[in-house]
Amino acid sequence: MNNTMKRYLAVLLICAGFLLSCGSAPSSTSSGSSTSSTVSPQTQAEIDRRQSIYMQYLRSEGYVPSIDKDNDILVKLDGSNFYILIGKSDPSFLTLLKPSIWSIKSDAERTKAANAVSYANRSTKVAKAFLAGKNNEWVSLSAEMYVDDPNQFGLFFKRLIRMINNTGSEFETQMKM
Repeated sequence: MNNTMKRYLAVLLICAGFLLSCGSAPSSTSSGSSTSSTVSPQTQAEIDRRQSIYMQYLRSEGYVPSIDKDNDILVKLDGSNFYILIGKSDPSFLTLLKPSIWSIKSDAERTKAANAVSYANRSTKVAKAFLAGKNNEWVSLSAEMYVDDPNQFGLFFKRLIRMINNTGSEFETQMKM
């Protein structure tokens, strides 16, 4: 492996470690989940308001959203689960997460996945792929942004889905090479 690839891999692993420590998976207790005893009543009210607006939009588009055990919005699109996480400390921060798109079964596959993640992130806009899980045993995808006006959610939701799926396609193409 040349030095450039080693540097990319090192940066990727550092980023993945950071994401893991931030709890990017929806099952993590430190995820964007909006249920927490540390959230002020005013912040919780804003989280609830945004969640209601996002759910209303999804229903109006024919989706069947639900609230998961972490109080995140879950919506199935084309057979895949997507989660909408609203920031606990800043409700204007939104993460659209497509978890566990690829299961990693060996160290060799983990190395290949890290390279494919790096390629996908360099090749696409907005969305990002990352290694996730306690031992980096799967790859997930996400897009993050600040949403000042939650009523504008519908203007970008479908485009974010396309960006996430495009990043996933780039990742999978690299894994199949």
